[in-house]
Amino acid sequence: MAARTATVQAVNLVRGPDDAYGNEAAGYTVHSAELSIWNNTSSTVIGGTDTLDCDLATAIQNARRDGKTVSIRSAAVVGAANVAGTSYAATSSLSTNTISLTPKTNDWSTNATLPANTSETKRYYRIVAGYTVA
Repeated sequence: MAARTATVQAVNLVRGPDDAYGNEAAGYTVHSAELSIWNNTSSTVIGGTDTLDCDLATAIQNARRDGKTVSIRSAAVVGAANVAGTSYAATSSLSTNTISLTPKTNDWSTNATLPANTSETKRYYRIVAGYTVA
């Protein structure tokens, strides 16, 4: 199993922290972000048990640009990638601030081989992350 580094195409910070209540500390307020990630390598395919990994905290911190430390609390794949006309689902696991995607066939069941960027990526993986700031 090889861990390949994903490229972040976009980060959309969802409005907040207007969901905090009363005396709730800001550190307990969970914010949301949507991220688009892809395999932007020209020679590396991701297949078998390989994973496409992304440090979500760094990507979100770079988008926030306020100097605060981001801690990822949850993350999920909400959109499949489409490369060269083929859809690729993915299962995920979260370790601290890094999400690891295992590419799957479009029925989310069988490991698939995600092509390198020499094949046109028509749609990126879409990730939603819940995070806190300090």
